[in-house]
Amino acid sequence: MMKRRLAVILVLVLAISLMLPATASAASTYDATLTLSGPDKDGKEQSVSANASYLKADLALKDLVFSFGDLTEPASNTFPGCGLSEKFADFYDAAKAGSDEEWAAKIDETTITPEEVIPVLKDRSKTVADLVAISKSFTAKFDAYTVTMTFTSHSSGGGGGSSGGSTTTKYKVNINEAEDGSVKASKTEAKKGDTVVITLTPDADYQVSSVAVTDKDGKKVDVVANSDGTYSFKMPGKDVWVSAEFEEIEKEPEPEPAKARPFKDVAEKDWYYDAVYYCFDKGYFKGTDTDTFSPYLTMTRAMFATVLYRRAGSPAITSRISFDDVEPGTWYYDAVSWAASEGIIKGYGDGKFGPADPVTREQMVVMLWRFSGSPSADAADLSSFSDAEQISPWAKEAFAWAMNAGIVNGKGNGILDPGSSATRAEVAQILKNYDKYLNA
Repeated sequence: MMKRRLAVILVLVLAISLMLPATASAASTYDATLTLSGPDKDGKEQSVSANASYLKADLALKDLVFSFGDLTEPASNTFPGCGLSEKFADFYDAAKAGSDEEWAAKIDETTITPEEVIPVLKDRSKTVADLVAISKSFTAKFDAYTVTMTFTSHSSGGGGGSSGGSTTTKYKVNINEAEDGSVKASKTEAKKGDTVVITLTPDADYQVSSVAVTDKDGKKVDVVANSDGTYSFKMPGKDVWVSAEFEEIEKEPEPEPAKARPFKDVAEKDWYYDAVYYCFDKGYFKGTDTDTFSPYLTMTRAMFATVLYRRAGSPAITSRISFDDVEPGTWYYDAVSWAASEGIIKGYGDGKFGPADPVTREQMVVMLWRFSGSPSADAADLSSFSDAEQISPWAKEAFAWAMNAGIVNGKGNGILDPGSSATRAEVAQILKNYDKYLNA
């Protein structure tokens, strides 16, 4: 039990102190500080202190409760069983209750023998003067805990019996553990009104997010940011706890490496430059050679099926629909099989696909329309195009959808040219328009 253990420790300190060689003291009053250090309820090393001022020399140790009984926060939270009003009278009662054998087992015989100290453990008549006449500082260890008690005298001054100067009570500066950085204070104890400087050191790639100081009652203490990067506060007349938080520094995104622009037949001044490299960067198109795109080369039906296949992410082929003129092992075989299984292409109806045939503008529009799920479309206003009547009946709805969506425009001079072939550059522009439509 923690309270019984703390009682044992403190009585052991007092008892050992009474066995030390005596030294004279002329003080009439004393300040006392008691510090308890050891593992808390979570196993972390902690330390708490209590302070008492102007103890009379003739104060009986058994009555020390009236001047020294309260341990400051967070004793009760840090050490389970240790309350804020531990009484020395209780400590003596605990000492008295133990047998000589039990006490002898707890005493370090290298400093004092059990026969000498046991009677003192059960003596409640000694005074503060008796104690400090022997020594003003005592330390004892009990299991994992260490107790230190220090007395500071207020010495009598000369002339008319007036009292001399006295020490001022110091209060503890506690540091709460922080993640991603370290927290240090310039003082571990400070008097009321003293300036305490806080130094915060973030880990690599972290920065200070916040710093706060609170007293034992949870009240915030004003903290000032200094020009040198440190922080400071004025010590209140209470123990304080310093806390800090660190946050990861947001890094600027790495600039994208310059994209390859390998085609010598695609210049920045060309109307299709942006569309060609848009499709190239997306992986829809490849060059006809390592440094050639062939923008004016006619797009074949096999080429356009392959472009749509890549636009779909080159999915796995779940079924294969064969055409007499699409041989397994050809570069377009997977793309044509996929497009046929998805209903995007249907062939000519005679078992042939015509992979090398040029894809016409209306064929291309229909394939793209089917690729999009054959959406319904309002009739488009084609009155400004002289050849609008040349659109095949099976392509009219697809053409209306493409025109309304801004995917296909006329070729200039008031014509749509639905039956003409499309170049690779034209297809690149249509695919760029199609993506813009989807992302609108």
